[in-house]
Amino acid sequence: MAQGIQMEQMLKERPVVKKKRGRFTLDDWQLFFLSLPTALWYLSLCYLPMFGLVIAFKRYRPAAGKGFLWSLFVNSEWCGFDNFQTADKGAVFERKQPLNA
Repeated sequence: MAQGIQMEQMLKERPVVKKKRGRFTLDDWQLFFLSLPTALWYLSLCYLPMFGLVIAFKRYRPAAGKGFLWSLFVNSEWCGFDNFQTADKGAVFERKQPLNA
């Protein structure tokens, strides 16, 4: 009986330390590889097409010896809707016959 009381006192005196777990540890490598295909899919099909949207509003000038992103964001200036107005006035959009004929 005396040993049981001593053991209880020792357990009460010892502080309980909770271990904090970080957001991502080396134990989570399976989760990383599980989420990798989804992340690559979103990157390739959702974010990469946005460069086409940016090119539509810029006067793109490729620079020799520089990369695509440098040429797109540093070497090319914004032109707004000028590219669309030029395309709209081109010979491709001229009508040969009226619509009611």
